[in-house]
Amino acid sequence: MSVTIDQIAEFLDEQELSYGRHETAAAILLGFSLDPATTRYRDHEGDARFGLLIRILEDGEFLSVSIPWTWKLADCPHKAAVFEALVDFQGRSKLVRFDYDSDDGELRANAEIAVEDSLFTSMQLRRLIQAVGNSVLELDPVIRHAMKTGQVDMDRCADSENPAEESASLQNLADEAGGVEALERLLCGDAAAGDDASDPTAD
Repeated sequence: MSVTIDQIAEFLDEQELSYGRHETAAAILLGFSLDPATTRYRDHEGDARFGLLIRILEDGEFLSVSIPWTWKLADCPHKAAVFEALVDFQGRSKLVRFDYDSDDGELRANAEIAVEDSLFTSMQLRRLIQAVGNSVLELDPVIRHAMKTGQVDMDRCADSENPAEESASLQNLADEAGGVEALERLLCGDAAAGDDASDPTAD
């Protein structure tokens, strides 16, 4: 039993979450607005928030939850340290992995699941969203330090059980980030707007 974008929207509606839905592609964008006083994470535009992209692939048999442009490594001189930290983190974490695009320097956190002929539930979606968001907020201090210094210090991992739930409030990116236009930029891989962002390596 494959999953549809309508089902995902229903799950989000049940949880009273706001989202932007793509008009044609099977994709939805959620916005986490973070408290800059409690987290140092900044997106590729330098803001205390991240956009979480949910995509239905392979005719509903595969689902992906990701944070496009989680970190930007295009001009980072210490990529090896960043990758070492990611491998260390993935060895001890569940669900979440990290993809790197060498063409533009995008480092993307994601969690994926093969739905195939199984029943996909609201609780599974919630688990994927929390896993990606929590992992990014937990790992961000380590990645920033590695990007700036070339040193891997896993002791810098943020200490919080559910940072995405406790310090983030969901907002509607249809108003905040252009809605469908924002989704199209993410789906097409156009994140050039981040070129003028504040330095993501600030420690």
